[in-house]
Amino acid sequence: MKENCTILWAEDDQDDIDLILEAAKDLRVDHLIDFVRNGEEVLNKLFRSSVNKTLPQLIVLDNNMPVMSGAEALNRIVKHDQLKTIPIAFFTTGKIGSELHRIHHHAQVFLKPSSYSSFLETIKDILELCEQPSGQSSFYTSDAE
Repeated sequence: MKENCTILWAEDDQDDIDLILEAAKDLRVDHLIDFVRNGEEVLNKLFRSSVNKTLPQLIVLDNNMPVMSGAEALNRIVKHDQLKTIPIAFFTTGKIGSELHRIHHHAQVFLKPSSYSSFLETIKDILELCEQPSGQSSFYTSDAE
C-alpha cells in the first residue's frame, strides 16, 4: 500500500469517523486523512488546495451530509479539469437512488458494511485507491457476512 497518501474524506457522522480512524490504525496505514463534514467543505478545501498545489491523492465522499450532499459535491468536482483527475470513492449506506448511475460513472462506490471485519476490508479497499489511476469506476460491497 502506498505510504503517505493524502486523503480528503467527507463524513458527517462522528461514529463513522472514529471507525475509519480505528480501521486505519488496525491496517497500520501511514496516510494523512483530512476529514471534513459536508460537500461544501470538500469544495472549499479542494479549491484552496489547488491554489497551493497541495491536492489530495484521493477524495472519499459520503452522500447524506448536511449543507451539500456528496452527489452534489461530485457533480461540481468533475466539472474542474484540475480536480476531476483525482480518484474518488463514494462510501455510503447505499441510499443514493437515482443518482447511482451518475455517481458510478465518476467514482468507485463502496457500501458501508455492518460488521467491523467487513468495514475493515472495505476501508482497506478504499485506501488502496491511492495507488490506482483515476477514471476507473466500480461498485463494491464487503458486507457478505
